[in-house]
Amino acid sequence: MPAKGTGGKHYSTVNTTKKKARGEVGRGPMTEKRKREKKKYADKLSDTQRLKAKKAMTADKAYTFKEVYAKARGGGADRFTFKGKSYLTTKPSEKKSWREKLTGHKTQAGWEAARDKRVKEKRIAKIKKRKGEGKSYSAKNLASLTKTA
Repeated sequence: MPAKGTGGKHYSTVNTTKKKARGEVGRGPMTEKRKREKKKYADKLSDTQRLKAKKAMTADKAYTFKEVYAKARGGGADRFTFKGKSYLTTKPSEKKSWREKLTGHKTQAGWEAARDKRVKEKRIAKIKKRKGEGKSYSAKNLASLTKTA
């Protein structure tokens, strides 16, 4: 166990001496030769092939956020990415409220008016159906409902 306050593991010099003899300990300090060494890539592409591939993946023109946003909105997309971040194309003023999503109406009064209209239309349809079948119906009610409808 290392001594308190030394900050880590301590190995005997015997182990490090053996590793140095076998060439297993690090690469040493950064030298000019190592700075000039070329990185080795696993894909085995030449420099020109790598540059062509990189150019194909990137656009020739640097687009602004405004241009990318306009293009995404025009294309009908609901999301787009810009500089690695995801954005929505809808403006806050265009978003529907929870009430509008649930009922299809912006206000409670609007929903109630639509409901009253549906009830009235259904009542008129039932009275007309009875009239068509030759059954008894209230001509007075039908006249008053169709007059205001």
